[in-house]
Amino acid sequence: MGGAIKVPGNITRTAEFNIYSDPLAAKIVFESGLKNITLIPLDVTRQVVLTPQLIKKINKNTKVGKFVYDILEFYINFCITESGLKGAPLHDPLTVGEVINPSFMKKIPLNVRVVTKSELFNSNRESYDPQKELIKGQTVAELRKGKSIAHVEPNMQVCLEVNYRSFLKYFVNIINS
Repeated sequence: MGGAIKVPGNITRTAEFNIYSDPLAAKIVFESGLKNITLIPLDVTRQVVLTPQLIKKINKNTKVGKFVYDILEFYINFCITESGLKGAPLHDPLTVGEVINPSFMKKIPLNVRVVTKSELFNSNRESYDPQKELIKGQTVAELRKGKSIAHVEPNMQVCLEVNYRSFLKYFVNIINS
């Protein structure tokens, strides 16, 4: 789980938190030559939102249900209050869901690279301010089509579409089972 391909970041305007936290590690993985990398970016995780209405479907009468409900209730309230969202995006559960059932998401092959540092504020006249960081941790995908970019080979599968209703139903059912 990491990155943002066609949507804004969640830690800076362009970067998602996980990639921003260690862009060099992400760059090493992305450029490793591994053939089975799947990226689950914010593009899909932001579509899978557990709302206050949906959390009510979790059975609180079991230890697991009560535990999960309490954690998610806190998380939902935080997301609504602090981020202005309608609920809590299920970033990591969706990533696990892709491993369990890849049919939740549609994947496309893309070449994705990671920016490891910003070039915008390397001025001797201005001290470094992490709040001004615009591109460190940005995931940049080759989305252009055509013969002129045919030499850019995909380095991973990227999930950009998700059947969020199916996943949310599955998520609640698993918690309740």
